[in-house]
Amino acid sequence: MTPGLPAVDAGPTPESHPVPEPRLELFHTGYSHYSQGDFEAARRAFATFLVENPGHELADSAQYWLGQCAVAQGDYSTALLEYRRVVDSFPFGDKVADALLKVGDVLQELGRGAEARDTWQRLIAEFPASGAARRARERLGDGTPDAAAQAAAASGA
Repeated sequence: MTPGLPAVDAGPTPESHPVPEPRLELFHTGYSHYSQGDFEAARRAFATFLVENPGHELADSAQYWLGQCAVAQGDYSTALLEYRRVVDSFPFGDKVADALLKVGDVLQELGRGAEARDTWQRLIAEFPASGAARRARERLGDGTPDAAAQAAAASGA
């Protein structure tokens, strides 16, 4: 810097203003439509996201949300297929435990209680420490209270 001259501001750097990933916009659009109750538009956005980004870290979530859209539309047969795709296509994904829980829920809704119980038992065996496993235990009638409920009971609440 030359004495007597003002410092020149070079403006923002790319690090200070990250460019949003365009692929995420489609995922967020799907979630926004879902949150607003436009399940068909959400389904289209999540399906397009999956076609365009099959290996993206959120692909399993997009697949899961396709199941959620189907449930919201009362299409349990499609929901069952979508949730099973999460388990089959993304076996190491973050949504597998939640998808197994939902597979059981949908099977129960379809009157296939024995299959639902088998699915929840599989969930508990494969993901015992997950929140989904805790909910599966509750559905099976052998759930143990979570830490908050134990604390409330201990305090007399």
